[in-house]
Amino acid sequence: MFTGAILREKEDAHIEAALRYAAEWLTQRGIYGEIDLLIEHITVLDHYDALKKACAMVGKKDVIALVGGSHAALNSQLERLTDELDIPLLTATDDLDTRLGTTKIDFFPRPQLFEAVVDLFTHWKWNRIVLVYEDDERIRRLEQLLESEQYSTIRFYLIKVQEGNYLTAAREVKELEECRVLHRKDCPEFSRLLLDLNPEQTNNFLLAALQMGLIELKHWFLLTNMELSTMNMELFRYNHARFISPYPVDANWLTENRDAFNFTHFKEHISDTWASKTENSKNLKMMEAVFTFDAVYAFANVFADLSNVMQMHDAPQTSCRRPTHSARKYQHGRSIINGLVHNNLHGLSGDLRRLNGHPLKSNFSMRIHLLGYSGRLEDIGFWEPATNVHVNMSGDSKAQLQRNVQVSDELKPHFRVTTIMERPYVMLKKNHYELDANSKFEGFCIDLLAELSKDLGFTYTVHAVRDGKYGNDNFGNGTWDGMIGEILRGEAEMAVAPLTVNFRRSEVVDFTKPFLSLGISILYKVPDDQQPDLFFFPESFVLADLGGDWDGYW
Repeated sequence: MFTGAILREKEDAHIEAALRYAAEWLTQRGIYGEIDLLIEHITVLDHYDALKKACAMVGKKDVIALVGGSHAALNSQLERLTDELDIPLLTATDDLDTRLGTTKIDFFPRPQLFEAVVDLFTHWKWNRIVLVYEDDERIRRLEQLLESEQYSTIRFYLIKVQEGNYLTAAREVKELEECRVLHRKDCPEFSRLLLDLNPEQTNNFLLAALQMGLIELKHWFLLTNMELSTMNMELFRYNHARFISPYPVDANWLTENRDAFNFTHFKEHISDTWASKTENSKNLKMMEAVFTFDAVYAFANVFADLSNVMQMHDAPQTSCRRPTHSARKYQHGRSIINGLVHNNLHGLSGDLRRLNGHPLKSNFSMRIHLLGYSGRLEDIGFWEPATNVHVNMSGDSKAQLQRNVQVSDELKPHFRVTTIMERPYVMLKKNHYELDANSKFEGFCIDLLAELSKDLGFTYTVHAVRDGKYGNDNFGNGTWDGMIGEILRGEAEMAVAPLTVNFRRSEVVDFTKPFLSLGISILYKVPDDQQPDLFFFPESFVLADLGGDWDGYW
C-alpha cells in the first residue's frame, strides 16, 4: 500500500511527523500489511516541481493516494492532478479554500468547528463580540454568521491585525471598551473576544493584549484554532481571564486503544520534530497532526477492506498526462474514495462518518477546554451537533466565590421569565421595536426583577405571555393556560407579574410572598363626637348582656 506526500520541510513538519508515526504504528499492528510512505519536499512554492514529483510517485512508485500539506494553493494544484487520475487527496489542515473537487477528502472538521463556536457564544448569550482576525479568507468564511438573520441580535465588531501589528489591534479593543468609538452604553459589553487566528498569531495577540491590560477577570477569549491545550499559556494563566477552545481528540478511542496507542508519546514525537525543524516556532498545530493520523488510519482501513473483496493491483499503470498520451486513471480509485466518504470508522478525532457530505449528521463531538480563574486547564463539557453545548463551569465559579470575586454572567444560573402587559407593572417602552428582549420592557415588576437578579446572582430573559392570559385551569383537567401554563409546560422557569394568589394556582406552582396586597375593605363614616351623659357607660355594652343587672334597680 503506497501513500505519497508533497510537503514543505519546515511549515509541514508536523504533518510529516504524523504521517511517519501513523505508518509505523499501523505496520507494527500487522493488520493492514506494509504501509509504504513516500515523501517529497519542495523548498519553495514551485507548483511545477510539486506536480512533477507527484506524477513520478504515481507513475513509477505505484502511489495510489496523496496527502496534502498546509498550503492551500499547493493543495489546489494537487487536487487538479488527483481529479485527473481519480486517486484520493487526503487533507487535514485548516485550508481557507473550502471548495471541494471530486477526489479531495478533508479530515479537518471545519463545519463542526464553526457550529461549535457559534453554539458556544449563543449558549452564553453573548450579545456583543469582538472578532479579531488577520487573514481576509477567514472573515469570508464567517460571512454566513455575520449576515445570518438568526444571529441578527448579536453585534459583531471586527478588528483586523494589519501587517502583523498586534499591539495596534489590541489597542483598538481597549479603545472600543473605553467608549472612544461607540456610545457609552454599549462599551462594557465588549469584553468577549472571538480570536480567529492560528496559534502563533494568537500568542502574538495575547502578548499585546497583556500589555494593554486586557488579560484580566472580565475578558473571555474564544479560540478557533483548537490548540489551547498545546499552546504555552504560562504568561496568561494567572490574570483570571478565561480562554476557551473546542478540543477534538476522542477520549473513548484513546481508552479503547490504550494498550496499542500512546497519545502522550504521539504528541511528544510531533512536538520534538516540529521544534527541531522550525527552531521552536510557536505555530505548532497539533490538531492538524491528529487529523493527519486519522487520514492514514482511515485510508489503511478502507484499502484493507477492499483488498478482501477485489484485487487492488494497478493495471494498467496509472500515469499522468503526457504529450504522447492522455492520463490513465487508477481503476480502483473511485472505490477507495467512496469507501472513505462512506466509512463507518472512529479514529483519534472521533466519528469519521463526518466525511459523508452531511457532517452535522454524524455523532462527531468535541470536548470544551477552559483555562480560567484557577489558572488550570480544565475539561468543562462537550459539544455535539444534536444537542449543542453541555458545559459545567461550577468549579470556575466556586473559585471566584471563595475569594469573594464577582461572578461573570456566564457562570450564573439563567431563567426564562414570563410576564403580562399591565400598567404600571409591565409596559413596553416607546422605542421597544429597537431594543432586545429584556431592554424593551419597563415597570415595577421589571425593576423588581432586575434588583432580585443582582442580589441573588442570576440572569434572565423576559417575554410576554404568548396567549395574554394570567393562568386558569379552564376545563378542570390540569390543562392550564397563561403564565401558569407556561411554567408547567417548561416554557418558563418563573413568572414575575401582578398575579393573584389563589388556592387552585398554589396547588400547582409555588408563590413567593406577595409584593403587593389588595385586601377588600368596608368603609363607613366616623360618627360625630358627643359629650358623655349619665347613661354613657352602659350604652357601650350590648343590651342583652346587661339586662338582668338593670332589672334589679328598677
